[in-house]
Amino acid sequence: MNAPVKPPANALPEWRLDDLYDSRQDPRIEADFDAAAEINGQLAALKGAFVAAKTKSAELGALIDRGIGLYQATTDKLWAIGAYASLASSTARDDPAWARFEADVRTRSSQIAADSLFFTLELNALEDPEIEAALKAHPPAAIWRPWLRRVRLSRPHELSHELERMLLDRGPAVANWVRLYDETLATLVVRSGADKQPTYRTPDIAYHIEKLERGFDLIIDVFGADHIAEHQEVLAAVKALGYDITPIRSIIYQFVTLIRGGEKVKMSTRKATYITLDQLLEEFPDEVGGADVVRFFFLSRKSDSQFDFDLELAKKQAPENPVFYVQYAHARLASIFREGAAKGLALPTDASQIDLNRLGPEEIELAKRALGLPEVMSAAAEALEPHRITFYLLELATEFHRYYNKPANRIIGPDRELSMARMYMAAILKSAIAGGLELLGVSAPERM
Repeated sequence: MNAPVKPPANALPEWRLDDLYDSRQDPRIEADFDAAAEINGQLAALKGAFVAAKTKSAELGALIDRGIGLYQATTDKLWAIGAYASLASSTARDDPAWARFEADVRTRSSQIAADSLFFTLELNALEDPEIEAALKAHPPAAIWRPWLRRVRLSRPHELSHELERMLLDRGPAVANWVRLYDETLATLVVRSGADKQPTYRTPDIAYHIEKLERGFDLIIDVFGADHIAEHQEVLAAVKALGYDITPIRSIIYQFVTLIRGGEKVKMSTRKATYITLDQLLEEFPDEVGGADVVRFFFLSRKSDSQFDFDLELAKKQAPENPVFYVQYAHARLASIFREGAAKGLALPTDASQIDLNRLGPEEIELAKRALGLPEVMSAAAEALEPHRITFYLLELATEFHRYYNKPANRIIGPDRELSMARMYMAAILKSAIAGGLELLGVSAPERM
């Protein structure tokens, strides 16, 4: 399933969906709906069995293994149809038949899924020790540990079965509002000379005009690479209507390629090889902060550059992993202050009590670089380029590790005055790295 990165200016991008279905009349759609209903029926027959088996670890483990397998098989079928309906209708907004098709798919998928609504609720009715004992008693079920971990995160926020069912039943109604809107808008056209043009972009045009008329001096539009042409058309229309489009700044993000084991992962929803962000996070073991790694990696590239997400590199707790490298620098700096405290060294509140003349040129340059964070932050905000912060952190961490690894640069040593001066420098470095990571939404661990 591919879309051109830079489509011609006079043409909208087109998704290739033939690896899903040939058309909305494709008989495989009906076959997959029937298969999903049959598989989901098998899962529905297990209702109540999980709680009933909570004291029988081996039996519960086998039930969990079978239940999640059935749940995933149903989901794969329904998501394939849903992905096809959503993507196909999004590129044919002037065709009301596609809007009806998408709404019908949502309705039928909700009807099928209703029979297995109990499943995650019943799993979350189990206690953690009961699930852990089941996974150990039935080892094949252990492959679902990341899946269970994600489901358990929703446990404190779940509603009752009745309320969850009500929300599921209301889902198609929401889809029908979208359906009504799309079907109505798709039939509206305006004359342009001898031609008729669809008005689907009218809401986007009106949105930008409304923002400009309200006096906004900056409007930031963030799009994927498959919306380049659409956005250009909207801006052209706004400009043609006499508005200054200078305040509108566009950020176009390129597609992400997932690399696993040195090979590109081919994305295909029908073949169940697509990767959602939730699934990507599940790939990381508990000791590796998946959210930290993903945030740092995604923010380490310019928006207009292609991005290969190397999963094996992201999992490594080694210097070649950039987020580990930066976090390790912070942890190293934190250890310096633990060592200093153990030896009775603590920085005074009045920096004038520290002889900073004891610092050498390399240490002064390190401190200067650390003090440059506010300037980097301002430049990143002005240019709308958060990757500048990740680049800065990597450079600062590299310079610190290079300095720290030299035996002559031991920060806590026999010379108390020199130790205090170097601890002051270390405090500046630690503050800069922690501040930069906080801006990115990445944790700054004290120990690693």
